[in-house]
Amino acid sequence: MAKKYNTLRILFILLLLCVQFASNAAIIRCTLKGSIANRKSKALLLVKATDNIRNSLRIPIRNNHFEYMLEAKELEAYRLVFEDEYQAGAYDPIIFFPDESEVVFTLYPQPEFARNVIRGGKLNTEYKQYSGLYASEYASRIREIAARQRALIEKNDFFTEEYTQLKLALGKTRDVNLRTNLFVSEKVLEKAGRDLTDNGKLVRADAERLADEWNNLKYDYIRKTPSIVSYYLVYDDIYFRAKDNSKLAALIKIAYPDLAAAFPTSRYTIKIGNELAGILKVRKGEFFIDFNAPTLSGEIYSLSDLIKERVTLVDFWGTWCAPCIAATRSMLPVYSEFKNKGFTIIGIAREFKSTRALQSKLKQEKYPWINLVELDDRNHIWNKYGISREGGMMLLLDKSGKIIAVDPNAETVRKVLMESL
Repeated sequence: MAKKYNTLRILFILLLLCVQFASNAAIIRCTLKGSIANRKSKALLLVKATDNIRNSLRIPIRNNHFEYMLEAKELEAYRLVFEDEYQAGAYDPIIFFPDESEVVFTLYPQPEFARNVIRGGKLNTEYKQYSGLYASEYASRIREIAARQRALIEKNDFFTEEYTQLKLALGKTRDVNLRTNLFVSEKVLEKAGRDLTDNGKLVRADAERLADEWNNLKYDYIRKTPSIVSYYLVYDDIYFRAKDNSKLAALIKIAYPDLAAAFPTSRYTIKIGNELAGILKVRKGEFFIDFNAPTLSGEIYSLSDLIKERVTLVDFWGTWCAPCIAATRSMLPVYSEFKNKGFTIIGIAREFKSTRALQSKLKQEKYPWINLVELDDRNHIWNKYGISREGGMMLLLDKSGKIIAVDPNAETVRKVLMESL
Protein backbone atom coordinates (compact mmCIF):
# COMPACT_ATOMS: atom_id res chain seq x y z
CA MET A 1 0.00 0.00 0.00
CA ALA A 2 2.84 2.35 0.96
CA LYS A 3 4.60 1.55 -2.31
CA LYS A 4 1.44 2.36 -4.30
CA TYR A 5 1.04 5.61 -2.35
CA ASN A 6 4.65 6.62 -3.07
CA THR A 7 4.20 5.83 -6.78
CA LEU A 8 1.06 7.98 -6.96
CA ARG A 9 2.82 10.75 -5.06
CA ILE A 10 5.77 10.70 -7.48
CA LEU A 11 3.36 10.78 -10.46
CA PHE A 12 1.52 13.71 -8.92
CA ILE A 13 4.77 15.63 -8.38
CA LEU A 14 5.84 14.91 -11.96
CA LEU A 15 2.47 16.15 -13.21
CA LEU A 16 2.88 19.39 -11.25
CA LEU A 17 6.37 19.85 -12.68
CA CYS A 18 5.05 19.30 -16.21
CA VAL A 19 2.29 21.85 -15.67
CA GLN A 20 4.79 24.32 -14.20
CA PHE A 21 7.18 23.74 -17.11
CA ALA A 22 4.40 24.28 -19.65
CA SER A 23 3.34 27.44 -17.84
CA ASN A 24 6.89 28.78 -17.77
CA ALA A 25 7.44 27.87 -21.42
CA ALA A 26 4.46 30.00 -22.40
CA ILE A 27 5.84 33.10 -20.71
CA ILE A 28 7.73 35.57 -22.92
CA ARG A 29 10.62 37.27 -21.15
CA CYS A 30 12.08 40.33 -22.81
CA THR A 31 14.46 42.94 -21.39
CA LEU A 32 13.50 46.46 -22.42
CA LYS A 33 16.36 48.91 -22.18
CA GLY A 34 17.16 52.22 -23.72
CA SER A 35 18.50 55.74 -23.65
CA ILE A 36 16.65 59.06 -23.71
CA ALA A 37 18.04 61.94 -25.76
CA ASN A 38 17.45 65.67 -25.23
CA ARG A 39 14.72 65.49 -22.61
CA LYS A 40 14.38 65.38 -18.83
CA SER A 41 11.46 62.97 -18.45
CA LYS A 42 11.35 60.99 -15.22
CA ALA A 43 9.45 57.88 -16.31
CA LEU A 44 7.90 55.85 -19.10
CA LEU A 45 4.51 54.18 -18.90
CA LEU A 46 4.28 50.62 -20.22
CA VAL A 47 0.95 49.10 -21.26
CA LYS A 48 -0.38 46.52 -23.70
CA ALA A 49 -1.80 48.10 -26.83
CA THR A 50 -5.09 46.40 -25.97
CA ASP A 51 -5.26 47.92 -22.46
CA ASN A 52 -6.26 51.34 -21.21
CA ILE A 53 -3.28 53.52 -20.34
CA ARG A 54 -4.81 53.99 -16.88
CA ASN A 55 -3.62 50.41 -16.23
CA SER A 56 -0.02 51.13 -17.21
CA LEU A 57 3.13 50.19 -15.33
CA ARG A 58 5.66 52.94 -14.50
CA ILE A 59 9.32 52.50 -15.54
CA PRO A 60 11.68 55.06 -13.94
CA ILE A 61 14.22 56.88 -16.10
CA ARG A 62 17.57 57.37 -14.32
CA ASN A 63 20.45 59.29 -15.88
CA ASN A 64 18.61 59.24 -19.20
CA HIS A 65 18.45 55.42 -19.22
CA PHE A 66 15.81 52.84 -18.38
CA GLU A 67 15.63 49.06 -18.10
CA TYR A 68 12.77 46.67 -17.35
CA MET A 69 12.18 42.91 -17.56
CA LEU A 70 8.86 42.36 -19.31
CA GLU A 71 7.07 39.05 -18.75
CA ALA A 72 4.19 38.43 -21.14
CA LYS A 73 1.82 35.53 -21.62
CA GLU A 74 1.21 36.38 -25.26
CA LEU A 75 3.09 38.00 -28.12
CA GLU A 76 1.35 41.26 -28.94
CA ALA A 77 2.00 44.97 -29.37
CA TYR A 78 2.90 47.13 -26.38
CA ARG A 79 3.02 50.89 -25.91
CA LEU A 80 5.64 53.03 -24.20
CA VAL A 81 4.46 56.53 -23.33
CA PHE A 82 6.44 59.32 -21.70
CA GLU A 83 4.76 60.09 -18.39
CA ASP A 84 5.08 63.87 -18.79
CA GLU A 85 3.42 63.71 -22.23
CA TYR A 86 0.55 61.68 -20.79
CA GLN A 87 0.10 64.14 -17.92
CA ALA A 88 0.06 67.02 -20.42
CA GLY A 89 -2.83 65.32 -22.23
CA ALA A 90 -1.12 64.76 -25.60
CA TYR A 91 1.26 61.88 -26.22
CA ASP A 92 2.70 59.79 -29.03
CA PRO A 93 2.82 56.08 -28.10
CA ILE A 94 5.97 54.13 -29.00
CA ILE A 95 4.77 50.80 -30.39
CA PHE A 96 6.95 47.70 -30.05
CA PHE A 97 6.74 43.90 -29.95
CA PRO A 98 8.64 41.83 -27.31
CA ASP A 99 9.57 39.02 -29.73
CA GLU A 100 13.25 38.76 -28.74
CA SER A 101 15.10 38.42 -25.44
CA GLU A 102 16.15 42.06 -25.61
CA VAL A 103 14.67 45.14 -27.28
CA VAL A 104 16.76 48.32 -27.23
CA PHE A 105 15.33 51.83 -27.63
CA THR A 106 16.78 55.24 -28.43
CA LEU A 107 14.03 57.77 -27.76
CA TYR A 108 13.78 61.46 -28.59
CA PRO A 109 11.44 64.34 -27.59
CA GLN A 110 7.92 64.46 -29.02
CA PRO A 111 8.76 66.88 -31.90
CA GLU A 112 11.51 64.45 -32.98
CA PHE A 113 9.37 61.32 -32.71
CA ALA A 114 10.43 60.11 -36.17
CA ARG A 115 14.03 59.76 -34.96
CA ASN A 116 13.15 57.04 -32.42
CA VAL A 117 15.04 53.79 -32.96
CA ILE A 118 13.90 50.32 -31.84
CA ARG A 119 16.31 47.40 -32.27
CA GLY A 120 15.55 43.75 -31.67
CA GLY A 121 13.06 41.29 -33.09
CA LYS A 122 11.62 40.49 -36.52
CA LEU A 123 8.26 42.00 -35.68
CA ASN A 124 9.78 45.37 -34.77
CA THR A 125 11.64 45.29 -38.09
CA GLU A 126 8.42 44.46 -39.91
CA TYR A 127 6.55 47.27 -38.17
CA LYS A 128 9.32 49.71 -39.09
CA GLN A 129 9.18 48.59 -42.72
CA TYR A 130 5.40 49.05 -42.78
CA SER A 131 5.76 52.53 -41.25
CA GLY A 132 8.38 53.35 -43.87
CA LEU A 133 5.97 52.31 -46.62
CA TYR A 134 3.41 54.73 -45.22
CA ALA A 135 5.95 57.53 -45.02
CA SER A 136 7.24 57.01 -48.54
CA GLU A 137 3.81 56.71 -50.14
CA TYR A 138 1.74 59.29 -48.29
CA ALA A 139 3.67 61.52 -45.89
CA SER A 140 4.20 64.36 -48.38
CA ARG A 141 0.55 64.35 -49.45
CA ILE A 142 -0.62 64.38 -45.83
CA ARG A 143 1.69 67.33 -45.11
CA GLU A 144 0.24 69.18 -48.10
CA ILE A 145 -3.34 68.72 -46.83
CA ALA A 146 -2.28 69.68 -43.30
CA ALA A 147 -0.66 72.85 -44.67
CA ARG A 148 -3.87 73.76 -46.50
CA GLN A 149 -5.82 73.25 -43.29
CA ARG A 150 -3.42 75.42 -41.27
CA ALA A 151 -3.62 78.17 -43.90
CA LEU A 152 -7.42 78.17 -43.72
CA ILE A 153 -7.35 78.22 -39.92
CA GLU A 154 -5.01 81.22 -39.99
CA LYS A 155 -7.49 83.02 -42.29
CA ASN A 156 -10.44 81.96 -40.07
CA ASP A 157 -11.83 80.01 -43.02
CA PHE A 158 -11.72 76.40 -41.80
CA PHE A 159 -14.20 76.33 -38.90
CA THR A 160 -17.42 78.28 -39.14
CA GLU A 161 -17.78 81.42 -37.04
CA GLU A 162 -20.54 79.75 -35.04
CA TYR A 163 -18.34 76.76 -34.22
CA THR A 164 -15.28 78.93 -33.48
CA GLN A 165 -17.19 81.05 -30.99
CA LEU A 166 -18.54 77.94 -29.30
CA LYS A 167 -15.04 76.47 -28.90
CA LEU A 168 -13.74 79.77 -27.54
CA ALA A 169 -16.56 79.86 -25.00
CA LEU A 170 -15.74 76.28 -23.98
CA GLY A 171 -12.12 77.20 -23.43
CA LYS A 172 -12.94 80.24 -21.30
CA THR A 173 -15.70 79.08 -18.99
CA ARG A 174 -15.38 76.91 -15.91
CA ASP A 175 -19.10 77.08 -15.15
CA VAL A 176 -20.29 73.45 -15.10
CA ASN A 177 -23.82 74.14 -16.32
CA LEU A 178 -22.64 76.38 -19.15
CA ARG A 179 -20.05 73.83 -20.25
CA THR A 180 -22.78 71.20 -20.25
CA ASN A 181 -24.88 73.23 -22.67
CA LEU A 182 -21.88 74.07 -24.85
CA PHE A 183 -20.88 70.39 -25.19
CA VAL A 184 -24.39 69.55 -26.37
CA SER A 185 -24.30 72.44 -28.88
CA GLU A 186 -20.89 71.34 -30.16
CA LYS A 187 -22.20 67.85 -30.92
CA VAL A 188 -25.27 69.27 -32.67
CA LEU A 189 -23.13 71.46 -34.96
CA GLU A 190 -20.76 68.60 -35.84
CA LYS A 191 -23.60 66.21 -36.62
CA ALA A 192 -25.32 68.82 -38.81
CA GLY A 193 -22.09 69.63 -40.68
CA ARG A 194 -22.14 73.20 -39.43
CA ASP A 195 -18.67 73.04 -37.89
CA LEU A 196 -16.74 73.60 -41.15
CA THR A 197 -16.79 76.29 -43.81
CA ASP A 198 -17.18 75.32 -47.48
CA ASN A 199 -13.40 75.49 -47.91
CA GLY A 200 -12.95 73.48 -44.72
CA LYS A 201 -15.26 70.80 -46.08
CA LEU A 202 -13.20 70.61 -49.28
CA VAL A 203 -9.99 70.04 -47.31
CA ARG A 204 -11.66 67.40 -45.13
CA ALA A 205 -13.04 65.66 -48.23
CA ASP A 206 -9.53 65.51 -49.74
CA ALA A 207 -8.20 64.12 -46.45
CA GLU A 208 -10.90 61.44 -46.45
CA ARG A 209 -10.12 60.46 -50.06
CA LEU A 210 -6.44 60.13 -49.19
CA ALA A 211 -7.34 58.02 -46.15
CA ASP A 212 -9.49 55.73 -48.32
CA GLU A 213 -6.61 55.31 -50.78
CA TRP A 214 -4.17 54.50 -47.98
CA ASN A 215 -6.58 52.05 -46.31
CA ASN A 216 -6.96 50.10 -49.56
CA LEU A 217 -3.17 49.82 -49.83
CA LYS A 218 -2.85 48.91 -46.14
CA TYR A 219 -5.38 46.08 -46.32
CA ASP A 220 -3.77 44.72 -49.45
CA TYR A 221 -0.57 44.54 -47.35
CA ILE A 222 -2.43 42.93 -44.43
CA ARG A 223 -3.98 40.23 -46.61
CA LYS A 224 -0.59 39.42 -48.17
CA THR A 225 1.34 39.60 -44.88
CA PRO A 226 -0.64 37.90 -42.09
CA SER A 227 1.31 38.37 -38.85
CA ILE A 228 0.90 39.76 -35.35
CA VAL A 229 2.02 43.09 -36.78
CA SER A 230 -0.73 43.17 -39.39
CA TYR A 231 -3.23 41.92 -36.79
CA TYR A 232 -2.21 44.85 -34.58
CA LEU A 233 -2.79 47.23 -37.52
CA VAL A 234 -6.35 45.92 -37.78
CA TYR A 235 -6.82 46.31 -34.02
CA ASP A 236 -5.54 49.88 -34.16
CA ASP A 237 -7.93 50.72 -37.00
CA ILE A 238 -11.02 49.21 -35.43
CA TYR A 239 -10.44 50.91 -32.09
CA PHE A 240 -9.49 54.36 -33.37
CA ARG A 241 -10.96 54.86 -36.83
CA ALA A 242 -13.58 52.34 -37.94
CA LYS A 243 -16.61 53.40 -35.88
CA ASP A 244 -17.44 56.35 -38.13
CA ASN A 245 -15.86 54.98 -41.31
CA SER A 246 -18.04 52.37 -43.03
CA LYS A 247 -15.49 51.80 -45.82
CA LEU A 248 -12.78 50.95 -43.32
CA ALA A 249 -15.15 48.69 -41.36
CA ALA A 250 -15.87 46.82 -44.59
CA LEU A 251 -12.14 46.25 -45.21
CA ILE A 252 -11.72 44.95 -41.66
CA LYS A 253 -14.69 42.63 -42.09
CA ILE A 254 -12.97 41.04 -45.11
CA ALA A 255 -9.52 40.74 -43.49
CA TYR A 256 -10.60 39.56 -40.03
CA PRO A 257 -11.65 35.91 -40.70
CA ASP A 258 -8.26 34.89 -42.16
CA LEU A 259 -6.34 36.56 -39.31
CA ALA A 260 -8.64 35.02 -36.69
CA ALA A 261 -8.05 31.58 -38.24
CA ALA A 262 -4.27 32.15 -38.29
CA PHE A 263 -4.16 33.39 -34.67
CA PRO A 264 -7.16 31.76 -32.91
CA THR A 265 -5.80 32.23 -29.37
CA SER A 266 -4.63 35.82 -29.84
CA ARG A 267 -6.11 38.54 -27.62
CA TYR A 268 -6.83 40.44 -30.85
CA THR A 269 -9.19 37.72 -32.09
CA ILE A 270 -11.77 38.25 -29.35
CA LYS A 271 -11.35 42.02 -29.03
CA ILE A 272 -11.51 42.74 -32.77
CA GLY A 273 -14.36 40.27 -33.21
CA ASN A 274 -16.44 41.96 -30.51
CA GLU A 275 -15.64 45.45 -31.71
CA LEU A 276 -16.43 44.62 -35.33
CA ALA A 277 -19.72 42.98 -34.38
CA GLY A 278 -20.64 46.07 -32.34
CA ILE A 279 -19.78 48.49 -35.14
CA LEU A 280 -21.82 46.48 -37.65
CA LYS A 281 -24.75 45.81 -35.31
CA VAL A 282 -25.19 49.05 -33.36
CA ARG A 283 -27.27 50.93 -35.89
CA LYS A 284 -30.87 51.88 -36.51
CA GLY A 285 -33.12 48.85 -37.07
CA GLU A 286 -30.85 46.35 -35.28
CA PHE A 287 -31.49 44.90 -31.82
CA PHE A 288 -29.56 45.78 -28.67
CA ILE A 289 -26.70 43.59 -27.40
CA ASP A 290 -27.52 42.17 -23.98
CA PHE A 291 -25.15 42.41 -21.01
CA ASN A 292 -25.07 41.94 -17.24
CA ALA A 293 -23.71 44.62 -14.90
CA PRO A 294 -23.97 45.53 -11.21
CA THR A 295 -25.26 48.58 -9.39
CA LEU A 296 -23.01 50.29 -6.85
CA SER A 297 -24.63 48.17 -4.16
CA GLY A 298 -23.68 44.97 -6.03
CA GLU A 299 -27.05 43.90 -7.45
CA ILE A 300 -26.62 42.30 -10.89
CA TYR A 301 -29.04 43.22 -13.67
CA SER A 302 -29.31 42.20 -17.29
CA LEU A 303 -30.21 44.91 -19.78
CA SER A 304 -32.89 42.67 -21.30
CA ASP A 305 -34.77 42.51 -17.99
CA LEU A 306 -34.61 46.27 -17.41
CA ILE A 307 -35.99 47.35 -20.79
CA LYS A 308 -38.98 45.01 -21.09
CA GLU A 309 -42.04 46.62 -22.69
CA ARG A 310 -40.70 50.15 -22.41
CA VAL A 311 -39.12 52.63 -24.77
CA THR A 312 -35.63 52.90 -23.30
CA LEU A 313 -32.69 55.24 -23.58
CA VAL A 314 -29.50 53.32 -22.73
CA ASP A 315 -26.91 55.84 -21.57
CA PHE A 316 -23.26 54.70 -21.82
CA TRP A 317 -21.20 57.29 -19.94
CA GLY A 318 -18.38 57.86 -17.44
CA THR A 319 -17.60 60.38 -14.73
CA TRP A 320 -14.47 61.37 -16.69
CA CYS A 321 -16.44 62.14 -19.88
CA ALA A 322 -17.73 65.73 -19.71
CA PRO A 323 -19.67 65.57 -23.04
CA CYS A 324 -21.38 62.38 -21.80
CA ILE A 325 -22.53 64.12 -18.62
CA ALA A 326 -23.73 67.10 -20.67
CA ALA A 327 -25.82 64.83 -22.90
CA THR A 328 -27.25 62.99 -19.89
CA ARG A 329 -28.30 66.21 -18.17
CA SER A 330 -30.17 67.26 -21.30
CA MET A 331 -32.36 64.15 -20.95
CA LEU A 332 -33.60 64.96 -17.42
CA PRO A 333 -36.62 67.04 -18.57
CA VAL A 334 -37.55 64.34 -21.11
CA TYR A 335 -37.43 61.68 -18.42
CA SER A 336 -39.61 63.72 -16.06
CA GLU A 337 -42.17 64.25 -18.81
CA PHE A 338 -42.47 60.64 -20.00
CA LYS A 339 -41.37 58.40 -17.10
CA ASN A 340 -44.96 57.46 -16.25
CA LYS A 341 -45.94 56.88 -19.87
CA GLY A 342 -43.75 53.88 -20.71
CA PHE A 343 -40.31 55.48 -21.02
CA THR A 344 -37.18 54.82 -18.96
CA ILE A 345 -33.45 55.52 -18.95
CA ILE A 346 -30.79 52.98 -17.99
CA GLY A 347 -27.37 54.38 -17.11
CA ILE A 348 -24.19 52.34 -17.41
CA ALA A 349 -21.01 54.12 -16.26
CA ARG A 350 -17.54 53.04 -17.36
CA GLU A 351 -15.12 53.58 -14.47
CA PHE A 352 -11.53 52.64 -13.72
CA LYS A 353 -9.81 51.39 -10.54
CA SER A 354 -12.60 52.43 -8.16
CA THR A 355 -16.21 53.62 -8.03
CA ARG A 356 -15.56 56.58 -5.72
CA ALA A 357 -15.92 59.14 -8.52
CA LEU A 358 -19.18 57.50 -9.61
CA GLN A 359 -20.62 57.58 -6.10
CA SER A 360 -19.79 61.27 -5.84
CA LYS A 361 -21.13 62.13 -9.31
CA LEU A 362 -24.44 60.30 -8.79
CA LYS A 363 -24.90 62.10 -5.49
CA GLN A 364 -24.25 65.40 -7.26
CA GLU A 365 -26.33 64.79 -10.41
CA LYS A 366 -29.18 62.87 -8.73
CA TYR A 367 -30.06 60.85 -11.82
CA PRO A 368 -33.46 59.32 -10.92
CA TRP A 369 -33.12 56.13 -12.98
CA ILE A 370 -31.20 52.91 -12.34
CA ASN A 371 -27.45 53.24 -12.79
CA LEU A 372 -25.13 50.31 -13.46
CA VAL A 373 -21.35 50.29 -13.43
CA GLU A 374 -18.72 48.76 -15.72
CA LEU A 375 -15.53 48.74 -13.62
CA ASP A 376 -12.23 48.19 -15.46
CA ASP A 377 -14.09 46.78 -18.49
CA ARG A 378 -14.81 43.54 -16.61
CA ASN A 379 -17.90 42.74 -18.68
CA HIS A 380 -16.39 44.01 -21.99
CA ILE A 381 -19.53 46.09 -22.58
CA TRP A 382 -17.84 48.96 -24.45
CA ASN A 383 -15.99 46.39 -26.57
CA LYS A 384 -19.21 44.54 -27.44
CA TYR A 385 -20.85 47.79 -28.52
CA GLY A 386 -17.91 48.85 -30.68
CA ILE A 387 -17.13 51.96 -28.63
CA SER A 388 -13.98 50.94 -26.73
CA ARG A 389 -12.23 54.23 -27.48
CA GLU A 390 -15.32 56.36 -26.91
CA GLY A 391 -16.38 58.07 -23.72
CA GLY A 392 -19.92 56.92 -24.23
CA MET A 393 -22.99 56.70 -26.42
CA MET A 394 -26.79 56.83 -26.19
CA LEU A 395 -29.11 54.28 -27.77
CA LEU A 396 -32.86 54.78 -28.02
CA LEU A 397 -34.70 51.43 -28.12
CA ASP A 398 -38.33 50.68 -28.89
CA LYS A 399 -40.41 48.33 -26.72
CA SER A 400 -39.08 45.26 -28.55
CA GLY A 401 -35.44 46.27 -28.06
CA LYS A 402 -34.87 47.48 -31.60
CA ILE A 403 -32.59 50.51 -32.01
CA ILE A 404 -34.54 53.62 -33.04
CA ALA A 405 -31.65 56.08 -32.91
CA VAL A 406 -27.92 56.21 -32.08
CA ASP A 407 -26.79 59.23 -30.06
CA PRO A 408 -30.09 61.12 -30.35
CA ASN A 409 -30.40 64.57 -28.78
CA ALA A 410 -33.17 65.42 -26.31
CA GLU A 411 -35.35 66.95 -29.04
CA THR A 412 -35.21 63.74 -31.10
CA VAL A 413 -36.06 61.56 -28.08
CA ARG A 414 -39.01 63.79 -27.17
CA LYS A 415 -40.33 63.66 -30.73
CA VAL A 416 -40.12 59.84 -30.81
CA LEU A 417 -41.88 59.56 -27.45
CA MET A 418 -44.64 61.97 -28.52
CA GLU A 419 -45.32 59.77 -31.54
CA SER A 420 -45.02 56.35 -29.90
CA LEU A 421 -46.42 56.70 -26.35
